[in-house]
Amino acid sequence: GTRLQDLCRHGAGGVHGGPIRAALVSNMQIDVEWFLAEFPDLIRCAQLIVCYQSEKRDDSLEQEVVRVRGGRANLLIRRPPLPIKYGTHHSKFFILVFDDKLRVIIHTANMTQEQMFKTQGAWWQDFRFKGPASPPSCRFEEDLLDYLGHYDVPRETEVWANMLRQMRRTDFSDARCLGLVASVPGYHRGANVHKYGHMKVRSLLEGREFDSCFESSPLVYQ
Repeated sequence: GTRLQDLCRHGAGGVHGGPIRAALVSNMQIDVEWFLAEFPDLIRCAQLIVCYQSEKRDDSLEQEVVRVRGGRANLLIRRPPLPIKYGTHHSKFFILVFDDKLRVIIHTANMTQEQMFKTQGAWWQDFRFKGPASPPSCRFEEDLLDYLGHYDVPRETEVWANMLRQMRRTDFSDARCLGLVASVPGYHRGANVHKYGHMKVRSLLEGREFDSCFESSPLVYQ
């Protein structure tokens, strides 16, 4: 099978190769020592953002990443704030910026050694940057940026602002998926009822037609 580590290396999956210029890592739990050992190119990329929601309230991840990188330059380590005392940010994904593309990887595993030896799910796609014929935006792009807005990072944070700029210059219009479904902690009312979670899944499926043989089929999602 495909290993996340192999998707997050310099030159990964591209004919032209090239280094990872910027990376955004989001996860629930991160095993610090294992993460540093298994993702060396990602840890040392020019600009790195790590967002996580570990139950352990210590700074070991930030301290070790700073040590390996030799300082805090172009680094952002953040625990996204929670609007209520219930729920958490548990989305698991990578956004990697290369010279000629942007890669999105959405997966199901916590960044711990034991979970990498279990069966996990992963979806990924490489996207080219916008050209003259590209649409100015698309639903995938707007949903992705809307979700990242809930991480509540000050826009003047340069490494974060640069990542948002890279996503704005990317053409997501050929995303090979029905839609992007984000899980956002909190209460969602009014126009936001169908924007996240199972209600977003419902709205996406309502807009599709399926053969009658699927009428009694179970719906499985993670």
